[in-house]
Amino acid sequence: MIGTILYTDPLEDGEITEANGYLPYPDGLARHPSSIQRGSTRWGSLSFGDPSTIGYASHKDSPHADITPYGPSIPSIPISPRDGLQLLHALDNHGLSAETVNRTNYKGAFSNVTYHSGPAPGATLNLVNIMDTRLEPAWDVIASINGTNEDDILASWDAEEFGLMGSTEWVEDHLPELVEKTVAYINLDTAVSGPRTEIVGSGEIQTIAIETMKKIIFPEGYGAGPTLYDAWFNATEGVLPAMGSGSDYAAFYHNGITSLDIAGGPGPKDAVYAYHTLYDTHRWMTEYADPGFHLHAAMGQFVTLLTYHIADDPLIPFDLTHAGTALRDIFEDLEEKLTDRFPSYDLDLTPLSSAVSSFEEAGKHISTLAKQAVALNDTVLLGAVNSAYKAFSRGFASEGLLPGRFSFYNVVSAPGLDSGYGADVFPAVQDSLDQGNLTQAEEWVERSAKAVLRAAEILKIGE
Repeated sequence: MIGTILYTDPLEDGEITEANGYLPYPDGLARHPSSIQRGSTRWGSLSFGDPSTIGYASHKDSPHADITPYGPSIPSIPISPRDGLQLLHALDNHGLSAETVNRTNYKGAFSNVTYHSGPAPGATLNLVNIMDTRLEPAWDVIASINGTNEDDILASWDAEEFGLMGSTEWVEDHLPELVEKTVAYINLDTAVSGPRTEIVGSGEIQTIAIETMKKIIFPEGYGAGPTLYDAWFNATEGVLPAMGSGSDYAAFYHNGITSLDIAGGPGPKDAVYAYHTLYDTHRWMTEYADPGFHLHAAMGQFVTLLTYHIADDPLIPFDLTHAGTALRDIFEDLEEKLTDRFPSYDLDLTPLSSAVSSFEEAGKHISTLAKQAVALNDTVLLGAVNSAYKAFSRGFASEGLLPGRFSFYNVVSAPGLDSGYGADVFPAVQDSLDQGNLTQAEEWVERSAKAVLRAAEILKIGE
């Protein structure tokens, strides 16, 4: 392959297409045919942040290394669906048919092309991508609210689409302090892009997030139910995926900091989200995505109340019993994945299963102590529990870089190597087997178990 051209096919928009009678933005709910989704084609499942300063903060006077290992070596360019259709027309009936290729979603929703693979005799495409490789400053906006114990920090991250650069470099620049003091990170990248609410988060923060959603009235007219919880449950059936990457929580989560990502998107009858295009505008939001900004208000209430509890409750509102259950579910997901994908490998997961059991027991024990501390108003015990709640997740990121990756440390989950977004559970084990390296997989069963045990040990207070 010598180059890549990307476009957004109407297949991704479900029912809301011009072919189904919907007008395109700005006159209707459908995608504008000239919209171009702009993002990054860097290998986001291997690294994030400034690729010239992997592992340390990027400053003007920092040493900047070769970026070649962290991205593709061929050119790429995004184009609009309108232009993509013309290229597909040129390939009609040349090469392999979509039926012969027989890959999921290979054939899109344009009705007047055949989606043949090409090449087309006599057709030549000239791809020119003029890149600006200058180093430029990124401008994060940071606000700090001084707290009695720790501060609350609000951040607007710059350079996200270049590979999570603004957030990553800030984390690397403040890492010792963040590791020492941070209770949780809440991410709001696409929180109000439609009424279909989703959350992804560390196991310990899931319960308080769900309970808080039940207290937020959801705007009328979306048919989801009276609360934000109903909207979330109707959209997801209560499924809470493991954390992958693709947004600014990555640098926090992979340094062992409890994280929550709040996302929103369109339902099957809603306006197509003008994701990463020039049509993602205030007008699109006010006319189609959230007229009256009622979704914004509900999400603001949710985040404010959630942050209030995390910042001000005498006991950090983490559920460590649930964290243990969630980790056991993740381990069982790993077992299923290995059975389905790697049936020929005989890999002993006993050390990891035993470590998860230890974490479950530690979570139950400290949860009991936490209840006692609150009931007795025992400030000494509360302080010890809170310290453990804040610190234990660092254990998951304590075994060094995951094999073959440059920015990922958390042994519990990381983006799939082929996806860059969705999570693989206990990724070092799966990655090793993907590469046919059973010895390395066995090593990372042991190392993942050590990381889980380290997290469990931090929770063991009063023993």
